[in-house]
Amino acid sequence: MRSEGVSLGKKNFEKAEQFYKRAIELDDSNMAPYYNLASTYTELGNFQEALSYLDLAIQKGMKQYDYIQKDEVLTPLMELPEYKVLMKSIFRIKSRTKNSKREFCLRKFKRLFG
Repeated sequence: MRSEGVSLGKKNFEKAEQFYKRAIELDDSNMAPYYNLASTYTELGNFQEALSYLDLAIQKGMKQYDYIQKDEVLTPLMELPEYKVLMKSIFRIKSRTKNSKREFCLRKFKRLFG
């Protein structure tokens, strides 16, 4: 998910923060810089800011929920009540989406085959 060659790998978090914020200025519809800022702020120990950007990444279309839960960088967030609430809301959305797809397929099947 993180961009290659950006300062995170070198632990230059301030530079990474500037880079990702500039990326958002250029294209605020792309979820990747929001997610990367969540990671950056987690590394810096700014967990509330990290949670805010993680929430924004999800709102912008981050759908790799399993990736989020396995991302070792985000581990410090995972015990926070706010993180747990955020993950519960994601799974409710994910569940509704699955149900909607299932219902769509059933309606289509009924139209085709009576």
